[in-house]
Amino acid sequence: MITTRNRWLLLIALASLALALPGQTATAKYTFMPLPPLFTANDLSDQREIVGSTRDGAIGSDEEYATSYLASIAGLIELDQLSEPSVYRGISPSGDHIAGWSKNTLGVWVGQVWSWAIPSYSTGPNTFPVAVNNSGRSTGVQVTWGPNNQIATQKVFRSPATGTTLEILDEWGDPVGISTGGIATYTLTEVLGGRVINRVKNWLPNGSRIVIDEGECFGVSSSGATIAGQKLTQATLWTASGAMNLKAGTNSLALDANDAGTAVGISRGRAYLFERGKRVDLNTMVKLPKEWKKWRLVRAKAINNRGDILVTAQNLTPSQGKPAYVDVALLK
Repeated sequence: MITTRNRWLLLIALASLALALPGQTATAKYTFMPLPPLFTANDLSDQREIVGSTRDGAIGSDEEYATSYLASIAGLIELDQLSEPSVYRGISPSGDHIAGWSKNTLGVWVGQVWSWAIPSYSTGPNTFPVAVNNSGRSTGVQVTWGPNNQIATQKVFRSPATGTTLEILDEWGDPVGISTGGIATYTLTEVLGGRVINRVKNWLPNGSRIVIDEGECFGVSSSGATIAGQKLTQATLWTASGAMNLKAGTNSLALDANDAGTAVGISRGRAYLFERGKRVDLNTMVKLPKEWKKWRLVRAKAINNRGDILVTAQNLTPSQGKPAYVDVALLK
């Protein structure tokens, strides 16, 4: 992890550069920031730190390595990349903690929370933390393996910010986030009467579980107040007022939301923003560079509290040596 001093020096330096650069045209709401072609972006902090993993790129290799970047309209700076096979999966809104996993010398995946605000800690072997809050508490899954390296069990956990004493919740759950107050949000898959049912649930700090609704969740705001997901094939947000259908069409998804209640996702094969009751195609909100004119923004997968968005772009004219998909950041 980058040191506190160097981290803030980079932030200050990039902010200074950004102020010196000319702004975008008046018709563009976002600055278009391509990410390296072998990099898969998973999450971003409110400080524009982007975490994910970089594919090896060697023929026959499927290894990937945890990587983080710092973005601004001035450019992109690599903060770090781990040398062992690993993934950065989530970052706290403050940028103080990163959740993910790495492979040890025995070839076993070990869950980690890397931090510069508290001592870093492990969640143990065969655990996969997917999200972490500003206190350093994480949520993820703990798995056991069966024949042919298939998952035999998968249990949702929440960790304290002190080590491997995990609170185990439901089996066959998929966690998506943990709020500032420690509420873990996840989708629970159950078989009832021979029918597979997905339910959006919250796991409260006192150990009680609340079923929000039938459906699937894919993201949650850092406060825990807005859950993004899908119900009955439609993009849906859940708040204290209940479920809100975003009217984005069949097979649409809401993949993340911020504390302002703004969500991002997919509708009709394009990346969308859902804000104040309106649906906006993100392709209309950014001025693409000339060399990107034959690309389309197809999946908006994460948004931070300042409104920056991680998006997957599709190459509409793929050819030998050119990637079919690349992740980009839209900076507000």
